[in-house]
Amino acid sequence: TWILMKEGADAKALERKLPDLMERKIGKEIRDTNTWHLQPIERIHLYSTSDYDIPSESDISYIYTYLTVAIFILTLASINFMNLATARSAGRAREVGVRKASGAYQRQLIGQFLGESILLALISMVLAVGLVEAALPTFNNFIEKDLALLTELDFTRVSGLLGVALLVGTLAGAYPALFLSAFRPVEVLKGSKGQTSRPVVRKALVVFQF
Repeated sequence: TWILMKEGADAKALERKLPDLMERKIGKEIRDTNTWHLQPIERIHLYSTSDYDIPSESDISYIYTYLTVAIFILTLASINFMNLATARSAGRAREVGVRKASGAYQRQLIGQFLGESILLALISMVLAVGLVEAALPTFNNFIEKDLALLTELDFTRVSGLLGVALLVGTLAGAYPALFLSAFRPVEVLKGSKGQTSRPVVRKALVVFQF
């Protein structure tokens, strides 16, 4: 049964009146064995679990499952970036040493390395959006759906994508930035690695990634 409510009406208050309505119009024995409740029409597709409802083509649990898998893959990619960035530290150690010897502060170096990480994440986001848009027609044909990523310049979606890219770039670049900026310039310029921390974190990241 479809009900069109007035703008601003309280659905919960109406729902509390339904048992009395059932008793008056149908009978007390029906009220004792049945329950009526209201649900917004836009929630049927993902949230409905009612008997005799319109058959739902999806379920919110699928969305949560796919979201969890996506976050997990993104986390592994971020960890892989951390490992690669720190593994390449020897190639940038002399750069850090020269900059520190020239008067650069550690926070300036952290800002530089974080900026590089965020820029890389933004470039990756643009490439990812392009690949998704190119693959969507084939994917939609395969799953018999009509999914769309950017049908128009939706501020919410664009800002969401930018926010994710900035967050991933910051989180993935934080440890490499702290690791690289902590090199001791004197030791680096002498030819040693100049690291101030043990590689325990890197080993833990590699183990977690596997």
